[in-house]
Formats: sequence, C-alpha cells, structure tokens
Amino acid sequence: MKKTILLMVTMIAAITFNGCKKGDTGPAGTAGTNGVANISNSVVTVYPADWQNIGTGYWGVGINNSNIVSATNDAVFGYMQLPTSSVTAFIALPTSNMLAGGDQVLYSYSAGKFQLYYQYATAPTTSIQIKMVVIPPAGRLANPNVNYKNYEEVKKVFNLKD
Repeated sequence: MKKTILLMVTMIAAITFNGCKKGDTGPAGTAGTNGVANISNSVVTVYPADWQNIGTGYWGVGINNSNIVSATNDAVFGYMQLPTSSVTAFIALPTSNMLAGGDQVLYSYSAGKFQLYYQYATAPTTSIQIKMVVIPPAGRLANPNVNYKNYEEVKKVFNLKD
C-alpha cells in the first residue's frame, strides 16, 4: 500500500513539474488606455411619439443599449440635453422642472436596456436628447473621485467623444 501511494505521489510530481513547457512568447499587444477600456457613450433622440403611457402621470421610453452588459456591475449614467437652449450642456438624470414645472425625468437600466421615465400629467411635446454613458467596474474603480453628475468632467476623465 505504501509503495502504491509513493508511486502515485512520484507520478503526480513528475507530471506537475515536467508536464507543461513554456511556449513561444508572442508579440506584445498595443498599450491600452489607463482604466477606460470598454466605456461607451451613446446619444439618442427621444421624440414625442416615442413616449408610452405606463400609468397615470407616468410616461416611459425603452432604449436598447447592448453596451449595458451587467446591470449589477456596470455603472450607467443618464444625461439630458436642455431642450430649449442653444447650449449643448447635458444635465445629469434624475432631474426635475426640466420640461415643465413640477415634472421629473428619471431612468433605470437592466442588461441591454435603458428605460427613461417622465413623471407629469402629459408626455413631453418636444424632442429631447439623452446621453447614456456605460462604465464597466474597472473604469469606475480606477476613477473614484469623478463627479458623475457633471457630464463635462466624465467626458474629460474618460476621454469621451461627442
């Protein structure tokens, strides 16, 4: 019995130390950007006809976004462009009093989907631009001090293109 165990241990050790050999090393890949891989920045226009009544005083629009891979791990931020201004600034969502006094614009997301909500008696009567920024966990962890409510700061830190 002892010989059998000793023989098995010897064989496992021989396989472990001699079974694998290091192969050729391939060429180095291109250098990636620091902490900003796989970040997406999408803009969609939501038209008045896109809104669906989802309850009294609540309107919704579903926006497909394949860049949202994991609803539990990805950080997803929504921004809305001021609809009546020549300024191209984007305001972080949620926000209120944007299209009408007392309204609210909110959002939620799940894998592959960004859901925009508007709380007011009637749906918006003007087109609005919505920007969705999806940041995987590594990007968020590498940049803990970013003010994600400020789109211009997010754009600068993550080198986003409009």
